[in-house]
Amino acid sequence: MKMTITEIYKNILVILNMELKHLSNLYENNEINATTFAELYSVRIHEYMDWISNTAIASDDKIDKKKAFIINSILQRYSKKFSNRSKKDFFK
Repeated sequence: MKMTITEIYKNILVILNMELKHLSNLYENNEINATTFAELYSVRIHEYMDWISNTAIASDDKIDKKKAFIINSILQRYSKKFSNRSKKDFFK
């Protein structure tokens, strides 16, 4: 099923919010300090905004490749957390 750009954006933001919540939990549980939290938070925001920007300028024939790249990046980062999921579970 082909997704619209708007659907892709919404899904990217859902995953970003999940990541930011995870970082907040790490900070609240004293697993990372304030400096590390701020750095990681900033990196994640910029990374996801780059994905959104790159998706916005991608031609229709490249959207699926962009989507696959984003999914693979997320799966690699959270391989343990998402180990029971396949690429088809993301961006339905």
